[in-house]
Amino acid sequence: MPHSLQNTCAALAPGKLILSGEHAVVHGQPALAVAVDTPTRAIVRQAEGEGLTVLIPRLRRVLQYGVGQMRNLAPRLEARHAEFLACRRPIREVLDDPFDLIAYAVARVARRVEREVKRCQVEVEIGPPLGCGMGSSAAVGLAVLAAGGCWFGGRRLDLAELIEESIAVEQLQHGNPSGVDSFVCACGGACRYTRGQPGVPVPLPPLSLRLVHTGTPESTTGECVSRVRETHGKSAIWEQFGEITREVEEALLREDQNALLAAVRRNHRLLVEIGVVPKRVQAFIVELERVGLAAKICGAGAVGGAGGGMVWVTGSSPPDALCRSFNYQPINLQVDQHGTRIVDGFGAR
Repeated sequence: MPHSLQNTCAALAPGKLILSGEHAVVHGQPALAVAVDTPTRAIVRQAEGEGLTVLIPRLRRVLQYGVGQMRNLAPRLEARHAEFLACRRPIREVLDDPFDLIAYAVARVARRVEREVKRCQVEVEIGPPLGCGMGSSAAVGLAVLAAGGCWFGGRRLDLAELIEESIAVEQLQHGNPSGVDSFVCACGGACRYTRGQPGVPVPLPPLSLRLVHTGTPESTTGECVSRVRETHGKSAIWEQFGEITREVEEALLREDQNALLAAVRRNHRLLVEIGVVPKRVQAFIVELERVGLAAKICGAGAVGGAGGGMVWVTGSSPPDALCRSFNYQPINLQVDQHGTRIVDGFGAR
């Protein structure tokens, strides 16, 4: 039974975009990231049956976990992740089902507030497109952790707790995440994030983001990061990424469109060099540059296939005509300033 008298607790967590520094942030360089208004909602309530029921309406998925399964879930998955870190298991084989991540988040928050998962239902409405570099796993984990802390423990997890638990959840999907997704999706707004250091809020001017969905990558974020580490782990290229991230931030703060175009184009070329921009996406960006725009992938990209996830396009005109010719989907988003928050249940306002 939950500690509070509330029957239901719900929380929202935004998605995210890395404007500069994806991959480089794993190698100690800064990333510039923003939270975006693609909210994921998690609703935790008491269930009639024993154990945990996970509902994902968008995907028509229902997952059931018995009480015994929930007791053993976290230790079993954590042991598998340790095998991944020891290079004895690929990251794709840590989770039996990608949405075991939700059950793991429930197990983590219940353990933190010293409760057992006995009669619990979690419904998750996923905001960002899955697997496209928009922080869907961080958003899902944060929303479940925030709502679960309210429901199980009768309290809000503080920001440090949310980020710590979210990184633990994310690593089962991404292997060895930098923490940038968890930080910016928890805090909202824009931030400069360097691994192992506190994130720094960046007061960017109002920013509307033009994105293009180029298709879901065949490779996961964890697989992309592992491949890039193998091929470029000791390369000096990461310092170049760090310089460009500082240039992108300064250009946005000064609202200097020409400097931003130049920095984004350089960023794209470095991403091509490390092998995470599919050929078809490269061809699309060539056409964008011919009409005076600049663009780059906003997540891990892909090390195979045609889809590269989300591409950020900057410049004076929308890319709609080129999107039609490539059969890509344009998307316009705003920055989310609120971060992860309780929206219903104990303490809600």
